[in-house]
Amino acid sequence: MCPPDLLRRLKALQAVVVTQPAFIYYSGERYLSEVPEEQLRWLYRTKSFLRSGLKPAASSDCPVVSPGPLTGIYAAVTRKAENGQVLLPEETISPEEALRLYTIAGAYASFEEHLKGSIEVGKLADMVVLSADPIGVTPDEIKEISVEKTIIGGEVVWER
Repeated sequence: MCPPDLLRRLKALQAVVVTQPAFIYYSGERYLSEVPEEQLRWLYRTKSFLRSGLKPAASSDCPVVSPGPLTGIYAAVTRKAENGQVLLPEETISPEEALRLYTIAGAYASFEEHLKGSIEVGKLADMVVLSADPIGVTPDEIKEISVEKTIIGGEVVWER
């Protein structure tokens, strides 16, 4: 939970926040039924983090939930739980913002943005090829996207 006073302190410290949007998908129904409403509004405030000027990153927190980032990207964009309920729609972000959370922002959070997080000359060639462009599909289609190929150091290490 991140109420406004904590968000202000995080901003003042320029802290790197790593959030887990996939928890919205996997646990959102439980949050909506069990977390008091006055606390619910402070959960997974990704848009608020971005708008405040923080540089948040996202992760799966595996093995707590599945390690695949596409569910987290879907949840950050739609704020939908597995049952379709929406948790704090005012905190939705764009697919582009969600992709950045799992790529360049993750590299920034681990002090490795000079090595990874984007496709650039001189950086590690670690990437995946997806079945569809998360930016080019509807938000609800993001969770249906699959990984077709994994490339590590410029070498294909897995292919569907």
